[in-house]
Amino acid sequence: MTSPVAHAYGDGDPRLCARDDLEWVLTHQAVDPARERDAWREVLRAARAGDYAHVVRTAGRVNRAEPPEGNSWPRWAQWVDLRLSELADDPSRVVDLPREDEPWRLREGVLDPAARDVVQRALAATPVPAGDSRRDHVVVETPAPVGLAVRLDRATGDVAQVATARLGVVLERTDRVRVLGVHAADAVEDPRAAGWQERWPSLASALGGWFSQSGLGRYEPQAAQAAMLRQESDERLERVAAEAAELLTLGDEDVRAVVVAFGCCVEPSYLRSWLGWMVWRIGYFDWK
Repeated sequence: MTSPVAHAYGDGDPRLCARDDLEWVLTHQAVDPARERDAWREVLRAARAGDYAHVVRTAGRVNRAEPPEGNSWPRWAQWVDLRLSELADDPSRVVDLPREDEPWRLREGVLDPAARDVVQRALAATPVPAGDSRRDHVVVETPAPVGLAVRLDRATGDVAQVATARLGVVLERTDRVRVLGVHAADAVEDPRAAGWQERWPSLASALGGWFSQSGLGRYEPQAAQAAMLRQESDERLERVAAEAAELLTLGDEDVRAVVVAFGCCVEPSYLRSWLGWMVWRIGYFDWK
């Protein structure tokens, strides 16, 4: 039987984040954690005696050019040992994840090509937020509709389309500030959004800047998160993690409402776990 690590990081399509890849296998495959931990330790012993990356890729069958988490093969491989040991000691610590693939992207903004002039005027007037984040996300109110806000109901499969006069803008800071992308934003802002942005400004910039429709662009969430962790400063990421940890003290409905208000379009049913893994990832691994 294929080991959970090889199953998670072999040739399959990546899930929303690298930990998601492994946890799904541990949840839904017939895994004996103690046996798998012992087998993984054999890989670790061989890796310590030779080329760590080569041994983990070949003996461990991890089909990745870089470590799935962080920039250190030993650090990541030792964490896998710890995770398998946790489950060997207490199998109930498995994560509750859906067995079947389900949509994680429930919202999309479709710009109307006929609204090009409205969009250009809005961009010219877009304020640049103060701050030190690599990316930022702002929503601009426009005088006329710029497109459609599309919403998928995960439970029913129904799709709703509403004309919107709100424009989502992702800004990127390098040696200057430039517009990275634009999209039609939700037609109506949550009245609590301004208060949430004031309370958790770093998290708002991260979720909107990296995981909004324009923030993701052509990338999947896993690649976008790795890019965020490598490009944002450590100080900024520490603030993101602290604010996300505070957000996770709220109930599930409030957590989801905040994530949506910040422009993030990554909305899996296990959103709390996805955010929690982001907090863990920032604190546990070195990404620079």
